[in-house]
Amino acid sequence: ESGTGKELIARSIHARSKRKTKPFIAVNCGAFPENLFEAELFGYEKGAFTSASQKKIGLLEYADTGTFFLDEVCELPYNLQTKLLRVLQNKELRRLGGNELNQIDVRWISASNRNVEDSLKNNLLRDDFYYRLNVINIHLPPLRDRKDDIKLIGEYFLKNSAKSVNKNICEISDTVMEVLYNYNWPGNVRELENVIERAVAFSKGDKLELNDLPEMFQNKNKNLKQSFQNLTLQQAKQKAAGDAEKEFLIFLLEKHKGNVTNIAKEAGMTRRNTYILLNKYNLDPLDWR
Repeated sequence: ESGTGKELIARSIHARSKRKTKPFIAVNCGAFPENLFEAELFGYEKGAFTSASQKKIGLLEYADTGTFFLDEVCELPYNLQTKLLRVLQNKELRRLGGNELNQIDVRWISASNRNVEDSLKNNLLRDDFYYRLNVINIHLPPLRDRKDDIKLIGEYFLKNSAKSVNKNICEISDTVMEVLYNYNWPGNVRELENVIERAVAFSKGDKLELNDLPEMFQNKNKNLKQSFQNLTLQQAKQKAAGDAEKEFLIFLLEKHKGNVTNIAKEAGMTRRNTYILLNKYNLDPLDWR
């Protein structure tokens, strides 16, 4: 997903390799018009087109002996995938308007926030190009699936943000940490970084408190407290158990893409009881397929 740190992982691989002293070139495949992108990647000879007044080395040649990172690779124009496939297979390229083949040696790393299988079905991604790239696959889970990392990452961002604005803030309060932990983080690590940076900017003490966070976090915490108003302990337990039960069902629906048989098997229930629970919380398995 967007914001999980795909480029950070790519740079980390490069920095820990024998190529670490060589160039690391990152290209967003959706950022260039198709006609300009080819010239940027492959370079061109003088006179290759009207505005080509001199020879230009492309990004691929510039990355020679280093690492080339194709970000959002599913956005790469279809015909360029064919041309890049030849570079991948033969380790050589020809500049636009040129005849000479130039040898290149790069480590390829590619990333996408799209569903690759859907991109293959919809002919956005060539099969042969994908299978040539997909040698080692690294899945970066969203932040909501690795919530134990929130404290560690949050404290890292706190240290950096406080240093950049020269503030002596060295701690995140337990209340704030609980709110951060219970948030769903649709923007993943990038969103967490922005939230911490904003909180540091507004903080007037040496610890991040709830009123330093954006309003939506404060309202969510207030709503949580209000939801327990006028409840007995037994009622509060039942409510918490029901909320956990619903969240667990949503987790299984996402994991098994709405397959009720697999959901029932993992939950240790019969299909009939699983459907009863799903109906109880108005959850339709078709919404996850």
